[in-house]
Amino acid sequence: MRKRNAALLITCAGVSFFAVYLVISSPKGVVITEDGAVKGLLNVARSGLQGTKFWQQQRQAVLAEIAWLEGQPERSAGVRKRIAELDATAEARLQEAYAKHPSIKPSAAQQRADELREEADRIEQDELDMKFEQACLRQIQHLQRLISIINSKL
Repeated sequence: MRKRNAALLITCAGVSFFAVYLVISSPKGVVITEDGAVKGLLNVARSGLQGTKFWQQQRQAVLAEIAWLEGQPERSAGVRKRIAELDATAEARLQEAYAKHPSIKPSAAQQRADELREEADRIEQDELDMKFEQACLRQIQHLQRLISIINSKL
């Protein structure tokens, strides 16, 4: 009988610690769908135990993700600017090397082929950038719809 009581006590303590964890923990990011459902069993339990606090945290997570996505163009522009600076530095060093050692300078045909490759890379990158920007805009729209759902739960 004593072992049974100890096992029951340990089980109750474990369940209690788990419940406390669910009450004080936050989901990792946005865990709701456009139909208002909560993704994941632990998150469903959190929403039930935390109530309004859960939905406030979800609102903050959605707003943070929207802010991050809206800042993406500036971050991308900064990366492109830094890459252009590095390319310019590399090109200047190449020209210096060619001036010192003319024998290593590529032929006109090779230079033209390199230019065409660079242009193809730029076109492909522009297409990828456009697709990425469209995906970001779709995600922002999705998140804005979630705000309405969250507000209805508050």
